[in-house]
Amino acid sequence: MSGRARHDALAAGLQHVGGLARVEVLAAGSLRVRVMDSVALASADDAGHAIVTGSHGGASAGEYAQRAGVACYACNDAGFGKHDAGVRGLRDLDAAGIAGVAVAHTSARVGDGGDAWAHGIVSFVNETARAGGIVVGGRLADALRAWAERVSGAPAVGIADPAAGPEHPAAREASS
Repeated sequence: MSGRARHDALAAGLQHVGGLARVEVLAAGSLRVRVMDSVALASADDAGHAIVTGSHGGASAGEYAQRAGVACYACNDAGFGKHDAGVRGLRDLDAAGIAGVAVAHTSARVGDGGDAWAHGIVSFVNETARAGGIVVGGRLADALRAWAERVSGAPAVGIADPAAGPEHPAAREASS
């Protein structure tokens, strides 16, 4: 990443860890929605929050999300794969009470959390997500905004747009 591109990304509220992006995009009360390119970037700091990733929703990805203690894990369905392996981890998250959501691989690039947030269309929800009001067919960003408001009981406020440059108002607010 060039110096200018890195500066613009940081000004937009993005953190880069090993070349991968991570940004907080929405707040509803104390609940946050964080976008990151890989579930491997999830940490204990994400406990109780929602994460949107470009990762697949397979068993290993679900394990990362569960270890981080997230309230909601959104990812790419990666084409579902044999025996729905691309969303297997989302089904497993039900036992821990974690909402699991996948976006269609035809709507967002695998490995790009920002694309999942900006363009992702929900293709799969586990039972916990369904109970939280998330349904297949809608835009991920809209679904998570409504989910965050229901879960937190507070209105959701946009913080940053992962695709926005430093001139975007939300990016200026997030970096000040």
